[in-house]
Amino acid sequence: MKIFWSWQSDRDPKLHHYFVRDALKDACKLIAIDPDYEEAERPEVDHDTKNVAGTPDITKTILEKIAGANVFVADMTPVGMTAPAALQPNIPAEKRSEPKYLQNPNIMSELGYAEHALSQGRIILVANGAHYPGPVALPFDWRHRSGAKVYTLKDGATKEEIKAEQRRFAEVLKSCILPILAEQAPVKAPPPPISWQPSSSSDPTIWPAAEKKLEFRNNAMEERRRNVQLGKGTRIFARIAPSTTLAECVLAAAFQGFAFGNMGIAEAAAEGWRSTMAWRTAGMVG
Repeated sequence: MKIFWSWQSDRDPKLHHYFVRDALKDACKLIAIDPDYEEAERPEVDHDTKNVAGTPDITKTILEKIAGANVFVADMTPVGMTAPAALQPNIPAEKRSEPKYLQNPNIMSELGYAEHALSQGRIILVANGAHYPGPVALPFDWRHRSGAKVYTLKDGATKEEIKAEQRRFAEVLKSCILPILAEQAPVKAPPPPISWQPSSSSDPTIWPAAEKKLEFRNNAMEERRRNVQLGKGTRIFARIAPSTTLAECVLAAAFQGFAFGNMGIAEAAAEGWRSTMAWRTAGMVG
């Protein structure tokens, strides 16, 4: 599971690029140990040309990584503002456009591609609240969506402040990323139907022919085989099933010898038992 981090270096990297990257790494660790996360593949932070050898085409590599990512995270902290007076000097001040916040152009390019390749549901925006006044700072098309997840680190923040905010923001990122990954988890095949075995016509709690005598041996006591018979009265049932599908069918007698006889509890080998009890290739005990 890949989480692509689209970062900018216009502002202090310790408070933006590296901070969010490390918070994402912490979020991935939190997700990996979360009991609700069942994927075998741990989430991992990816960015630019990480783990790409040689001298690759950077733009092509980044776009391929974005298209293959499970989650796209973009830094929407403004890095500048437009200057209407300089851009529209011949227009009266009262008619000029309002100043607009500007994000890093590379991030905006990658964000547009991610929206096309991944859809809005797999995109997370983040921003440093020290320079982000709210959705008004976002491009028009993004202002009316869920907005950026905000952390706050003023310029000159101490190491202690950075660490504390990183711990908090990692939890925020985890709560945003986990449901996105869950939606992409492969659909599990439904469990195979339970294969019920016929019961005795004389007693529905036992199998056919169980009214006959059964052979019994207590291996722990090194006893010889002896005949026993199921008595009437209250019964306790335990259903044993493997957690994975078996490669082949195994006779019940072999199973009983392993599960019971070798443990010194009981070993039944009645003909009726052998004919009705077997490990199924579907992973069931009849």
